[in-house]
Amino acid sequence: MKKIHILVVTLAAVLCFCACNNEDYLKIDYYDILPGDIMFQDKESIEAGLVGLYDTFYPDFSWSTGQMLISWGWKPQYMVANLPTLDVQASGWDKSYVTEDWNAGSSEFAQLWAGYYMAVSRCNIFLAGAEETDGTLFNGGDTGKKQTLAQARAIRAINYISLVRGWGRVPMLMTGENYSVSPDKPRPENDDESWALIIEDLTYAADNLDWKPINGQYGRITKGTALAYRAQAYMNLKQFDKAKADLKAIIDSGNYALVPCYSYLFDTDKSWQKEDIWAIAEYSDFGKNMSSSWYRCTEEHYIFAISNTASMQFGGWGSCFVSWECYDSFEEGDRRRDYSMLPVGGTNPWTHQRIGYETVNGEEKVNPEYIHVKCGAEFMPNISSLKYWRMSAMAQDHVTQAPFTIHCMRYANVLLDYAECCFETGDEASGWAAIKEVRNRAFGNLEPSLNDPTYPIPLQKTTVTVPDAKTVYTAYKAKKGYQAPVWKVAVSQERRKEFNLEQTLFFDLKRSGMMEEHINCEYPKGAGVPNDHPDALDTKNTWRIFDYDPNKMTFPIPTTEMQTNKALGPEDQNPGY
Repeated sequence: MKKIHILVVTLAAVLCFCACNNEDYLKIDYYDILPGDIMFQDKESIEAGLVGLYDTFYPDFSWSTGQMLISWGWKPQYMVANLPTLDVQASGWDKSYVTEDWNAGSSEFAQLWAGYYMAVSRCNIFLAGAEETDGTLFNGGDTGKKQTLAQARAIRAINYISLVRGWGRVPMLMTGENYSVSPDKPRPENDDESWALIIEDLTYAADNLDWKPINGQYGRITKGTALAYRAQAYMNLKQFDKAKADLKAIIDSGNYALVPCYSYLFDTDKSWQKEDIWAIAEYSDFGKNMSSSWYRCTEEHYIFAISNTASMQFGGWGSCFVSWECYDSFEEGDRRRDYSMLPVGGTNPWTHQRIGYETVNGEEKVNPEYIHVKCGAEFMPNISSLKYWRMSAMAQDHVTQAPFTIHCMRYANVLLDYAECCFETGDEASGWAAIKEVRNRAFGNLEPSLNDPTYPIPLQKTTVTVPDAKTVYTAYKAKKGYQAPVWKVAVSQERRKEFNLEQTLFFDLKRSGMMEEHINCEYPKGAGVPNDHPDALDTKNTWRIFDYDPNKMTFPIPTTEMQTNKALGPEDQNPGY
């Protein structure tokens, strides 16, 4: 067996497996820094090493990178996926991400770069040892070995997708490599080389994993996960026929479906529903749907989701303000807005707090500071996200125990990606059909099948006629001044409504070539009034003064990487930085 000198496996003491039909937990010892070969002595140690790879999706207080990634999976990821679109806005330290003022020294880029490469390096060291280990030492023998390798390679690929779609061609550390072994790794010649390695990993994973998670342990990579991400890799290469085939396989498998009520996706007592293809279940206690899940328990980082999304009036920090432009883009009857956004004057159905009002001596009165359409010293839109603000941000015992799910890849992503591929390959009818399926759920037509009379927002009891998407977006295109084909406007608009404050919007707009039109048509430069104008607090329009810069659509290689990787010269920095 090949010797591995050092393997870093950081496992949370509370991380556990939960079998599909029982609640007996597989206890796994805590490891810090161990000789690499100890991970490949028996079935239990190999499985513990694999869990260490999954653990990289979760926050930690002191990874080997030296980063304090206590909000990993949440803050840096949501920031780069949302703030540049202006559909979500931020003030204070985070404001540069909505003004295109970021640079190579911006902390979120350094944090993301370090975190993704930490995960890649851990996968590489594990894979080097696992590949040389006899199949008899794996659960399931040789088949189990292939499944183990498949999961590790898929985890590596998912991290590389995040790197390549953000930074373009990045140094590709492969099996056995990390920055200790290969400190000076050059960038490949082009993005295609990076995508080819990603596709190779995901193809291996798709070929060796089943649709259902191993042992019913939700939270593991599956065939569906691998195909969905491989489709995105193909889409970035503009190989839409190949992506379409992968997405169609997911749809035809019957393993996934839209959750009947859009709001259910973000309930604190639900995780790994049938819509989830890949998710990070940030559970702090044992929710009622967790008997068949593989999940993570409490850590103090859970404060970030609530405190970044709750209204500042009720304990929020002011990092996630949904724009009025996004809020007003919804059609009448689209229930996604009420399920995920709360404007000034609205009452949170879960906490019963009303933005712009306060109770004084038992009487509700206007709160003069928060009754305006904008709030705070930097004039942020006074709309909060209900996707994550479903507990009180003021009750500290609840804040640190706030469960939520980070949906990285949902069936809705697959349907809208499939729609894009259909249009790109001339299959217009199938494209509009996929959009129709997403909109049918959005307008509540799956809700009458549910029996949930006490749900905080009353569910729809009868079906309605959903407006024809092509007709709606033909009019919307003319109104906003888009030049792109109607189908591109439709797909982009459905994504902004479906995935607000999730992890994909910026990258979808960028890949599809819609980012510039989105900024210029949805947020016209100079619209509204300046923030120092007397009417600023009561004017909805976002005051944009910067010009769209196409160079900003690719992130800068962090200064720390440019300084330490001797294979990178000034010419390797992305244009515009």
